[in-house]
Amino acid sequence: DGPWGALLAAWVRYRETVGQWWERIYAVFSEGGDLRPVHAWLKQHQVAEQTIALLADLHEALEACSATTDANTATLLLTLRDLTSET
Repeated sequence: DGPWGALLAAWVRYRETVGQWWERIYAVFSEGGDLRPVHAWLKQHQVAEQTIALLADLHEALEACSATTDANTATLLLTLRDLTSET
């Protein structure tokens, strides 16, 4: 598996988790519903904290892969990390 397997696993966890949140939010907006219950659910499940952790895992995996590949691919991977970082 190595670093590329770890990157795939981190991406799948991120996509599946965030996708579920997005579906809940989208359903409310598309139906014209009340966002307050969804907002409460997001806060209860500490979505902000989970997002930070998921992105940290993804960033770590991107960095690990960048150390095992050619310069152009490494630049791309590190650019992806930077684009998804708050700093």
